[in-house]
Amino acid sequence: MLGVLMTMTALAVDVGSFYSRAAEVQKAADAAALAAVVWMPDDVATATTVARDVAGRNGFVHGTNGITVVVSTIAGNPRQVRVTINDPNVPTIFGRMVTDHVSIGRDSVAEYVLAVPLGSPDASFGNTALGATSPNFWAAINGPYTAKSQGDPFATRCTTSTSASSCQTTNPEYRGSGYLYAVEVPAGAAGRSLTVEIFDAPFNNRGNIGTETGDYQWYAGGLPLTYELYEGDATPLDNADNPTLQGRCSAGPGRLQYAAGAGGTSNAWSTLCTFNVVHTGVYPLRVRSAITGLPTETGHATASYSIRSSLTGGGAQARVYGLGDMSIITQAPAGGDSTFYLAEVASIHAGKTFEIELFDPGDGASGTYDLSILQPDGSVANCRYTNTSGTFGANGGCTIRTRDPALNPPNKYNGLWLTIRVDLPTTYSCVTCWWKVRYAFSAGSQPTDRTTWRASILGDPVHLVE
Repeated sequence: MLGVLMTMTALAVDVGSFYSRAAEVQKAADAAALAAVVWMPDDVATATTVARDVAGRNGFVHGTNGITVVVSTIAGNPRQVRVTINDPNVPTIFGRMVTDHVSIGRDSVAEYVLAVPLGSPDASFGNTALGATSPNFWAAINGPYTAKSQGDPFATRCTTSTSASSCQTTNPEYRGSGYLYAVEVPAGAAGRSLTVEIFDAPFNNRGNIGTETGDYQWYAGGLPLTYELYEGDATPLDNADNPTLQGRCSAGPGRLQYAAGAGGTSNAWSTLCTFNVVHTGVYPLRVRSAITGLPTETGHATASYSIRSSLTGGGAQARVYGLGDMSIITQAPAGGDSTFYLAEVASIHAGKTFEIELFDPGDGASGTYDLSILQPDGSVANCRYTNTSGTFGANGGCTIRTRDPALNPPNKYNGLWLTIRVDLPTTYSCVTCWWKVRYAFSAGSQPTDRTTWRASILGDPVHLVE
């Protein structure tokens, strides 16, 4: 009996030791995969270097004592990476009469999720001509001293303002970086020439927010504007480190700048940059209501514009969409329905929560406005959304009245955020995955909605999947 007990004790000690070492290997593989995945898909070499460095700092140095740290891609999913760590020399304690070591290996798969593309599945963002009926909006940005309630929560320094150069009260949501767009170049496009253009790039006051593109100033002085395109790189989750294309374009400056009051050619396309594609993936484009390097800000106005891109040669074209948020103006016809692209929500988000935030939706002079969130198949989603106090209601059909003449004020969400949450089922699947916003306007209404939208998938964008 003593011999049996000693054997069982020895086995328990060795198995416990193996489990402990396996847990250490797994933790190191998890950490290495999370560190490596942000370099995918374009820089597997750096992903491998980073993974081995992180594994080494967790006690598993590649090439030492037979330990291997292997990084491999996942077929069909360029935003995932697998890290496999194998330790072939884990010593036994009481099992040496059989073998003095065993091999233990573990792997981990990490994934990153890019920001939800906003506003466009096409090679352009915004209307491509005056009078266009699709996509039914212009991109827009307000001046730094415009009141936040005019529909732009981020580019405006002021909650309230009565001049072109000062605030009565300050806006805590202000950011000086403006708005960011993605010019996403498809795989296989390296070596082709890409041209990026801006429609109605300079500010030209129309005197009416519903005229042409809708450039309008509440106080004289115009609006400074900067459009700048940046190089694509191997870190798609970080757009802050991309070098500018200014001075590197075969046509166009790479950075278009217009001083306040300078004006320029309106209702025409201006070339921002033409260049030969080196990296595929995202080329960030930033728009600011300021002049780069000029500390003086001015402007109580809104400027509207569009963006388009074109690749030479055959094959797929680039896509242009908003990154993180999109600031727009809609000039929909009175009465009837108008439908706008909102966001692309891929099937990989099944089981997660899709959050939509609309700032100051439903502006106009008269009538009722009903906003619906449409799924990729065109049906109205189920959702829960906030009232004007920011409290979520019960889950139900996602049609929301944003303007009602019976209310005071009639624009229900004037200067407020409307937050909508859609719980995606675990069976959620789509081929063309664009969600849309549909507005139903009553007869006789006069909609000119200056608003800002953002959408996201709740949860960590970099996570383990296996």
